[in-house]
Amino acid sequence: MANLTFDDILKTLLSRSPPPPLCHPPHPYSLSLRTSISALQLDPRVEIGLHILNDDLYSAHFLCRHMQGELTGDWWHGILHRIEGDYENARCWYDDIKHPMLREVHVDPKGFVDGIESVKAHPNSPMPAGKELKRYEELRKKSLEEVKTVLQWAVKRYGKEGSVQDVRGVLEAPGGVGGGDGCVRVWIDVRAIWNDSDSFDKALSLVPETLHKDIGAYHFPQDRKHALASALLQHYFVAAQYHIPISQVKITRDEGRRPSIDLKASGLDAEEMKAVDYNISHQGGYVALVGDTKGGRRVGVDIVVSSFPPGFKEMPKDDSWLDDFKDVFSQDEFNNIKSVKDAKERLKIFYWHWALKESYVKATGTGLVTNLPAIDFVNVSAGTAAKVQVHGRLEPWSFELEEIDQDVWIATCTPRADTPWTNTAGTKGKWRKVSWEDVVRGGVYSAREDLKEQSKGMTLGGEGWRKF
Repeated sequence: MANLTFDDILKTLLSRSPPPPLCHPPHPYSLSLRTSISALQLDPRVEIGLHILNDDLYSAHFLCRHMQGELTGDWWHGILHRIEGDYENARCWYDDIKHPMLREVHVDPKGFVDGIESVKAHPNSPMPAGKELKRYEELRKKSLEEVKTVLQWAVKRYGKEGSVQDVRGVLEAPGGVGGGDGCVRVWIDVRAIWNDSDSFDKALSLVPETLHKDIGAYHFPQDRKHALASALLQHYFVAAQYHIPISQVKITRDEGRRPSIDLKASGLDAEEMKAVDYNISHQGGYVALVGDTKGGRRVGVDIVVSSFPPGFKEMPKDDSWLDDFKDVFSQDEFNNIKSVKDAKERLKIFYWHWALKESYVKATGTGLVTNLPAIDFVNVSAGTAAKVQVHGRLEPWSFELEEIDQDVWIATCTPRADTPWTNTAGTKGKWRKVSWEDVVRGGVYSAREDLKEQSKGMTLGGEGWRKF
């Protein structure tokens, strides 16, 4: 089937019997058609429609999540959440869609989603009968007509010939969280939350039960909150990328002791899917995650609070404390830090070097066994100027330093723009503060059965992760 044309594939998908389900398709209609569709090299706004007709929600969502703010991509994204049964996020997406054709298809888009939820709330809901079955079939017909309308619109404007060699302009549309490099950047401030057992336990119930013992084992409350926020960020990020239940996400450690998803243990096709990479850091009540949404790239992050030197609760009278860190920095780095006259500024520069170095070793996975003095940062300043040399050789990584709160700095390490790992140039990511409710709200796909009862009474406001 590798030589099928667009028209061949469309005819096959539209002649399916029975037609595509209204929602919750258990698996792609045809895996061989997935290959044939991808081989056409269509504009992604056209390709998504074929994947949806093939019930291949993973492939469709893989393209959609890189098209934030693009008119047709946003409409496809709303349709996907609707078909997945993620009705809350579907309503949010339909609210945001600015496509000129939307109102010609739906007088009340959110009402359409409400109607679908009323007849098929979740995958385990029994198939409707009687009058409800008639209603189900009417909605299924309307759902298929919506998909066909968007696909026809896309074909008319972007064509159906296999001529797309470079879709960066589409897949890197403006508006995506994390900027044009395809990396998510979010942080949580846990200092003022989960300070009583009820609120802590409520949040704890939303991560896999296998983690509860380890999280609760920390002696200090802030360490427990760090661990809980880290678990929330990791599991909901991964669940959002693969559109699987939170309970299905299995986190492991790679050869460099870095956290990563175990694709096989998570019920995913380890041969066909790329493992998205992410990294976590926490310090002083702040927890940050940087995550790659494209797959196949390494990322690193470190967060520091530059109020006082490590181990101090007030500013020391001199800079002799720096001598304890001679083995951490190269000679040039150490001299640069020591040369700063103002004590507060010197402390900030110290933490900049520290965070950059940590982000690098966390991205590369070498951790504490690295020869740290051999890693030499130059052009260290706030923003994106910093570069790294290892044993005198410039390494292909990009770095960012950003102050997210007073004296709180985040260093990010991502593949450099001119390497094969990324397809953007000169981009700088955007860190975004989120609440833990925002994080949970973004993981509801397929996990609604996990979360529905526990989430009652919670205020899950904000934009959340629905646009990751």
